[in-house]
Amino acid sequence: MKRFKSILLFVSGMLTAIILLLIIGLFSSQSNSDITWFEEKGECITKSSVEVFQVLKPSMALANTKSDYGYNGKVVLIVNNTGKTYYDEQIIHSTQKGCIRQVGTYGYQTRKDKIWKTVPVVMVD
Repeated sequence: MKRFKSILLFVSGMLTAIILLLIIGLFSSQSNSDITWFEEKGECITKSSVEVFQVLKPSMALANTKSDYGYNGKVVLIVNNTGKTYYDEQIIHSTQKGCIRQVGTYGYQTRKDKIWKTVPVVMVD
């Protein structure tokens, strides 16, 4: 009887772990559901730099492109797969020979005005 209880406890623990992993996977896959990835890289958004103004995840942030009057140009979502993290007011420069290139689009709702916006998703080339 004692062995049966131990087996039952082990099996119920495993089932609980599997259910929790499925729930976590469901929520994490929904967090990127507003991103549409291009099959191929798109055009250069800017050859200079962007300034982060809101970090969404450590490796994903909303940023402004640099214009003639400072960092008040186009809003973009900058992402990376290298493990580099972003922080508020960080300036991210393109490489000398590259650019900041569009790789998709991102739709989100603004907090203040509750307006839906779509912005380019970019990566540093």
